[in-house]
Amino acid sequence: MFEFIKKRKLAKVTRLALKDGILSDVEKKNLANEADRLGLNHNEINRVRLNDYQNRVGPILEKVINARRMRVVELERIYEIADNLGIEPELSSDLDKCWQLRCWDDGETLDLPTCASSILLKSGEFCFLEIPATWLQLKTIKTRVGSTGFSTSFKIMKGVRYRIGNVKPHYASHDELVTISDGVLVITNKRTVFKGVRKSFNVNHGKLLDISVYSDGIELTKGSGNNDIVRTSHLSADYAAMLVQHFS
Repeated sequence: MFEFIKKRKLAKVTRLALKDGILSDVEKKNLANEADRLGLNHNEINRVRLNDYQNRVGPILEKVINARRMRVVELERIYEIADNLGIEPELSSDLDKCWQLRCWDDGETLDLPTCASSILLKSGEFCFLEIPATWLQLKTIKTRVGSTGFSTSFKIMKGVRYRIGNVKPHYASHDELVTISDGVLVITNKRTVFKGVRKSFNVNHGKLLDISVYSDGIELTKGSGNNDIVRTSHLSADYAAMLVQHFS
C-alpha cells in the first residue's frame, strides 16, 4: 500500500474518533495501534488532532480578536476543547492582550507581562509593549492656487522691458496627516517612546494630557506642540492606551 494511502486511511480513522470532540484513552490506544499496523509515525495522528482543535477554537478566537476582549467563558471553552482532545493550548500574545483589556474594563487586577525592548531602559523601568508603528502629525499645507492684482510692462530699449504691477500670489491651506517616520512604539511603566528610522519622540506618562484611541492607532495630546499620532492595529492601540492610563 502506498504511504500516502496509509496516511489518508489513518487520518480518516482519526477524524472519526474526533467527531464527538472527545478523544478518550481507549480511542488514543486504538489510533496508536492502527498507526503501528500501518507502519506510520504517530505524528500523523497528532497532526489531524491539532487541525481538529484549531477548527473548533477558530470561531472563538476570531470573535475574541474582533471584540478585542476575552471573557472568562471564552477562555474556559478553549481549555475545555483542548482538554477533550488532549491538546496543550498555546495562547498568543494578542489573546493575552484581549484578556488584560477585559480585566481593565471590569476593574480587575492586571497581570501585565513584560517584553524585550530595543530601547535603553532606565533604572526601575520595564517594557510592556513594543510594536511596529508609524508616527504622523497633522500639518497645515499651503498650496498656490492663483494670484490677484495687475501687471504690465513697456519697452525701454531693444531686448529690455520694464514691468510694473502689484500681483500677489493667492494660497489655499488645508490640514493633512503627514508621515514623520516609520519605527516602533514602546510603552514602559514610565514613558511612551517612538523609536523611528528618521525621527523619534519620548514623553513621560505624567506629561500626557490625553490619549485617544482610533481603529488604526492612537493620538497623544501633550502640553505643547502638535499632537502625535501613532498608526498601528486597533488591538495594539487599545492595549497601548490601557497601559498609558494604568501607569499615569
